[in-house]
Amino acid sequence: MARRWVALLGAVLGMWLVASPAVGGVSTRTERLVQLLANDGSYRVRLAAAQSLGRLGGHEAVRTLIHALEDDHPLVRAAAASSLGRIGSPEALRPLKRLLDDASQPPEVVSQVRDAITLIRQGR
Repeated sequence: MARRWVALLGAVLGMWLVASPAVGGVSTRTERLVQLLANDGSYRVRLAAAQSLGRLGGHEAVRTLIHALEDDHPLVRAAAASSLGRIGSPEALRPLKRLLDDASQPPEVVSQVRDAITLIRQGR
C-alpha cells in the first residue's frame, strides 16, 4: 500500500513539475527538483524528486542524486541509486561503490545500488 502511495506521489509530482511554469524565480524543472531533494523535510517528497530527476537526467541531477545517496531515509537512498543507474553516468560509480561497501545499508538500498552499478557498466 505504501509503495503504491509513493509511486502515485512521484507521478503527481513529476506531472506537476513538467506542466507547471517557473515558480519563485526557479527557471527549470530540474532546479525545482534539486531543491526539493536537497531541502524538503518529507522523505516522500525527496523520494519523488529523486525518481523524477532520474527521468529528466542531466549533470545537475547526477550531482544531486549522488549527494542523496547519503540521505537519512533508506528509500530516498534507494531511489537515488536507481535514478543514477537510469541516467547511466559513470561519475556515479565511485559513490555507488562506497555505498555498496557500507555494511549498515538495508537490503533495498543494496539491491538498487547493485542494479545501478550494473546498468552504468553496461552503458545504459
